[in-house]
Amino acid sequence: MGDEDHLVITREKIKPDNGRVTAGIASLDSSARFERDTEIVTQEFRDAIEQEQRRNELMCLNPDGERPSTIIDASAGLRLSPAEFMRRLSALNPNFWFERSSAMPTEICACLKVPVTEDRPKGLWFQFGFSGERPLIEWNWSHQIVKIMHTRNPNERVEEKFACHGCDECRKEGAFFGRIRGWRSLLKILLDNKIITTEQIESMFGSAGNSQNWKTAIHGT
Repeated sequence: MGDEDHLVITREKIKPDNGRVTAGIASLDSSARFERDTEIVTQEFRDAIEQEQRRNELMCLNPDGERPSTIIDASAGLRLSPAEFMRRLSALNPNFWFERSSAMPTEICACLKVPVTEDRPKGLWFQFGFSGERPLIEWNWSHQIVKIMHTRNPNERVEEKFACHGCDECRKEGAFFGRIRGWRSLLKILLDNKIITTEQIESMFGSAGNSQNWKTAIHGT
């Protein structure tokens, strides 16, 4: 919740010029130009990916209005036990099916019962997973770490904020890769999949108060 649409970054394809005369470095022959152009495009692609990852990291650290998203107590909101969360979802749609993950027994898989097809041989449509051992927090939480970074000035250091990708502190909180998804962001998945409606969410789970991220996600404002 609060996540923005991500850009799709694609890598430009370089084709050999097969010995044709092209603009560029005259001292390079056809194969050398191809190799050099490929290296340049590959590096540009990597740089674009890194910039996108950095942008997404900073976005998940942004506050939700006046509420910080990097303090877990501030993200707690209305905590729901796994049993209560499942009860409310089942009340909205009796076709929900919950089962423990075979790969991670502490996690519960939320699925929807659907007709058996080649793509869904078990007749289950997976939606998301959540902790079966801990209460669910209402809002997304991201573990923020601060690093001392070098600058071009050898005598200068600056502090920069980064999203953690997993550490002992994260694991103590039950986070995966430095993040815990709040139950409202899980509801947004169901909303996007047209399994439940905004009206059902507000009726069963209540209003989101002054959360700007939720207003944007649900109403686009």
